[in-house]
Amino acid sequence: MPRALAPPPGREKEPLVTAPALSAQDLIERGWRPAMIRDLLGPPDREEPNALRVNRWGRQVDMSAKLYLKERVLVAEATVAFDAARKQAGQAQARVEKAARVGPIKHGAPGQQYVKAYPPTLRLPPGADSMSDQERWSHHLGELFDWEQKHSYLLEGLSRADRQRAEATVFEKHRRAVHKLYL
Repeated sequence: MPRALAPPPGREKEPLVTAPALSAQDLIERGWRPAMIRDLLGPPDREEPNALRVNRWGRQVDMSAKLYLKERVLVAEATVAFDAARKQAGQAQARVEKAARVGPIKHGAPGQQYVKAYPPTLRLPPGADSMSDQERWSHHLGELFDWEQKHSYLLEGLSRADRQRAEATVFEKHRRAVHKLYL
């Protein structure tokens, strides 16, 4: 397992508060996976309050955003260890996507009913133009969770794996519908 990179020399010249940093979410959008962040970067350089974190019921969660110095991220991305980890993560993602394509076919009737019962018909919320992407997603995620609670009876009798596959398929349908709504 690769060791996390030490802070670059001269880091003390620039205060951590003003140094350009990337959040863990920014890193994920750049192709990082949580294990890669942990193994290659180690602990975050600083943490800041994150008012946009919500739980599955739409309630704010007291969590902080983990920030990593951009300079350290760029150095890590230039390493062989990063390339190897990214390749391994890509292979794992391909396996997940294949399982998602094959998954619904293997479900029993209750799993199929659950997936087919989800109607991805979403409407723009009032004030959607002034909402951030996170606020829009949180709004529509609440709708999905409400639907899941009302239709959980369709998953009764399924194995844990089949239940997770059905839920993941519905989540993907919902994600695509939200994305299409704001195109």
